[in-house]
Amino acid sequence: MATIETIKIQRELTKIKHPELKKDIVSLGMIGSLDIQEGETNILLKTPNQDRRIQIGLEAQIRQVLTKLEGIGKVKIKFEVDPKLVLDDSNKIPGVKM
Repeated sequence: MATIETIKIQRELTKIKHPELKKDIVSLGMIGSLDIQEGETNILLKTPNQDRRIQIGLEAQIRQVLTKLEGIGKVKIKFEVDPKLVLDDSNKIPGVKM
């Protein structure tokens, strides 16, 4: 069962957009886990590849958004490469190859 804090954090994470797909990281299924305990918030963020530029940008956005929440404590973000993760790019026009 999700706690109120978890729900608040997830709501805030929907404000963070993937830099290439322009969709939020929650609806893209990138949140692997979210754990809050003893003044510490641990987030596992799944990415389809090891693109450090995108990871660093996402981490900065997450920290910026979550530090505004009261009682969030220390935020730890870990990235996990999941090659099976397919980020939905529904902005594509059917039949048009890029």
